[in-house]
Amino acid sequence: MIMSKNAYPKVNWRKDHLYKYESYESFVAKFCILNLLTVKQFQKIWNRKFQTNQERVKFIENVLKESPEIIKTVFLMPQDILSKNIIINKRLGLKYCNKCLIMGYHSLFHDKVWLEICPIHKCLLLQEKILPNTTYPTITLFEKRVITLIKFYRKNSLKNNNKEINLKSIEELSDWLENISYLYEKYIEISHLDNMVVKYTLNSKEKLFSFCHFILPPNDNLLDLFPYDIGAMKNVYTLSEIASYELKKLINIIPLQHFLIFYQFYCERNSENLSKEFTNYIKESIVKILNLHQESICLWSDKAYVGKWEYFEVDFYFHNNLYKVCIFENLLEKINMDWLSMNKNKKQDLDKLYSIYYKCKKLLIENNMMTIFNENDFLQKINLNFSTELLSFFDFILYELAKNYIADIYRFLKEEVYAHRVTSRYFSTTYKFNSMNRIYLKYEGNQYVLINSHSAEEELNDLDKEHTILKD
Repeated sequence: MIMSKNAYPKVNWRKDHLYKYESYESFVAKFCILNLLTVKQFQKIWNRKFQTNQERVKFIENVLKESPEIIKTVFLMPQDILSKNIIINKRLGLKYCNKCLIMGYHSLFHDKVWLEICPIHKCLLLQEKILPNTTYPTITLFEKRVITLIKFYRKNSLKNNNKEINLKSIEELSDWLENISYLYEKYIEISHLDNMVVKYTLNSKEKLFSFCHFILPPNDNLLDLFPYDIGAMKNVYTLSEIASYELKKLINIIPLQHFLIFYQFYCERNSENLSKEFTNYIKESIVKILNLHQESICLWSDKAYVGKWEYFEVDFYFHNNLYKVCIFENLLEKINMDWLSMNKNKKQDLDKLYSIYYKCKKLLIENNMMTIFNENDFLQKINLNFSTELLSFFDFILYELAKNYIADIYRFLKEEVYAHRVTSRYFSTTYKFNSMNRIYLKYEGNQYVLINSHSAEEELNDLDKEHTILKD
């Protein structure tokens, strides 16, 4: 590669060397091979010569003679909806399709954590592990990934790069993701208060794909790319137009997630006068977990697990000695703090919850949605000025969230405790059971529709049976 004093460096490149939806690492690898550059040299030239992405795109279009349509899919692709909602860890290595690499192609979709099958060849994607480099610690993860591709391409000398690759499936996948992203914006995401305190990312590929399939089913060709069981997702509640109008006014003032935190405090403070299905369900679940509790499976007394438990100060269902907490007791205390006694949360979390509560209270009063009696009395009586239908709707949302929450805890008990897999987990009281708590609200035809993206009913029944069998 020869640097020019004027506009652009002189480069070796053949038109049509760049494919649609090619990964940036693949472009860099080809560029380095053709111009006899190391990855560091490329980065030095690239970053010094071009200050903005627009300048880079202009160079590729004018000097490398690639079409704007292709350039857009490589350098200007927005993050897709699946990747936004799943934890991505590129340290795991480089995912690729061997057949595609032989043809001189590595797609940006190949490296998506949610994709396991190549859209082009319908074969399982392989993964090249990238181990930490102790000899040359200054080499970045990006460089390692590019170097890995350079080795693959040099092996095949890029001789097959002029072969035509059928990218129809890749294009269909990209179009489906773009449409999903547009439709996804029409859904209001509702999560348990647990997730309001600590921002989380959904890490269940199956559940997320099920929800995307619910929003917009992909064609049969794309279904082959997702070997997941699609959950039986359905509309679980539809508000009347009158109640929907009430809810719309509320959401315009207060985010629904914040109001649900306020409403949970409200129900807790009025628990003597209000019998709620979600609180009764939580209490029943606590009894079930207490009945499941056996020292033989909770591992509390196993010397191999000494040091795995967190010091815990609150007395709540404890049978342990001075400083160790068993998993069952830990879970019971967590359920209590999350659903029945929110004021027992740790100070840092409680401050955030109270901040939301008092902000909601102020806004509700200002907009005549709440009335306070006995203002000078510490134990104020609060009346929410909503229809019975809307208040029942709030109860129903919390009940659905409670089912998802308990299903997640049961799953943890099944996968970690009964399988004796807790040796590698430092089980903390701040553990967040949040991977399955998502519920969505959609405004459709002047009415709000509630959708549970987990549909925990059947799973809870199955888990109940499994735990009963294990207990017996």
